[in-house]
Amino acid sequence: MYSLLSNLELIAIMLFVLFSFIAANKAAKLVFNQTEKQLYRKTRKLLFWSVSLSLLAVAVAAADLMLAAAFSPLLWLDRLLIRTPLAVIPALLIWLGSYPRLRKLSQRTNGQTDAPPDVARRRQASAPAFIVPYQLAALSSMALFYFAFFPPVPFRWLAVTVPAALLLFIASLLWMLQTHRNQLAAKAPLLYRPWRRRLKHTGVLLAAAAVSIPFITAMEGSRLPDNLSMMAGKGNSFGGLISKNGSGEILSQTATTTLDSLNYGTIAELAPFNMSSHYDREFKMILDKRFAFYDGSFAAYDTINGEVFPNTPMFVVKEGELVKTTIVNRSLVDHPMHLHGHHMLVLSRNNKPVSGSLWWSDTLDVAPGETYVVAFVADNPGIWMDHCHNLVHAAAGMTMHLMYEGVSSPLRSVQPLSIIRNSLYWTLV
Repeated sequence: MYSLLSNLELIAIMLFVLFSFIAANKAAKLVFNQTEKQLYRKTRKLLFWSVSLSLLAVAVAAADLMLAAAFSPLLWLDRLLIRTPLAVIPALLIWLGSYPRLRKLSQRTNGQTDAPPDVARRRQASAPAFIVPYQLAALSSMALFYFAFFPPVPFRWLAVTVPAALLLFIASLLWMLQTHRNQLAAKAPLLYRPWRRRLKHTGVLLAAAAVSIPFITAMEGSRLPDNLSMMAGKGNSFGGLISKNGSGEILSQTATTTLDSLNYGTIAELAPFNMSSHYDREFKMILDKRFAFYDGSFAAYDTINGEVFPNTPMFVVKEGELVKTTIVNRSLVDHPMHLHGHHMLVLSRNNKPVSGSLWWSDTLDVAPGETYVVAFVADNPGIWMDHCHNLVHAAAGMTMHLMYEGVSSPLRSVQPLSIIRNSLYWTLV
């Protein structure tokens, strides 16, 4: 269910980006039509794109609301508070501001003559309240795309404030530009000049080139050093045939039921701690996927709390403390999370407490959309790795540390990074 809704939202977002730019382009060019017939035809086409954008906005909002109804807030909070408004607000502005003017313009050009549009029609076809909502939809789609692939996890309002302020600033500039164009349209018909379009494209290319400089700088700055402290951080399975005589013969199969560790077995002993116990430390581990820089490459990486190693968090504890961790998987793939040096007691899965025998584990497979609450006693001082046991993910930065206060390590990794990656299959387990 989680994967289905997440994929539905992502597909709707990608189509929203495409359709919003088409609609904004068509809206901005309405005033350049030379005849009433052309203007009528283009307004009818713009109505189609308006309806399409609205349906996509509804799809984004519906997917986010369904996620909010069924899953933990850590899985949908940024979606509902950021992505849904970015899709819905421009669609509402189109229907409240643009559609009435679009309908009136369509009625006034219904004659479909070859006469040039008069002043009233030119003013109407270039009114800021008519055109800017479409342009705002295109702007919002860029922000929507950004937050889909660079989610603010854990959720922080500061990560939203700057992009939102930039969006509003650009929207105000577009309003002023469209107001100026509207005033020009009142004086004389506006001519469509292709060279201006080419000039704008050149400006976009130059801006992209300028943006590439900090992009390349960040990519180079993400390279892992050849000499790395083992304390760095911020804060294949094989199977075979088994038989009793070792011959490898396939044993006869009997009917079985699916194992559910949440309620398997019966309680044979009381748990040393549970959901209502007092915990000295409580952590959140949010598993997700986002575009990021890692060791000189830019790609979509699996992340812990929005970061890849060595910028992943370091959970710090004291010896003897009781520690509770909430693990949430926002991504679309399984992550078997493995904590070295300790055994975790699973307390709940998706808000349902364990009702069977005690579920101890050091590797917990967290499926997409699942939330686990686990706990352990900090009784083994050291600096311990905590990583995804899909070692391809671990080698690509899905690794962090559990650190005890007062404990440090003089060890450093001095192997070439290619050797480190190849040896992760043996050193991480």
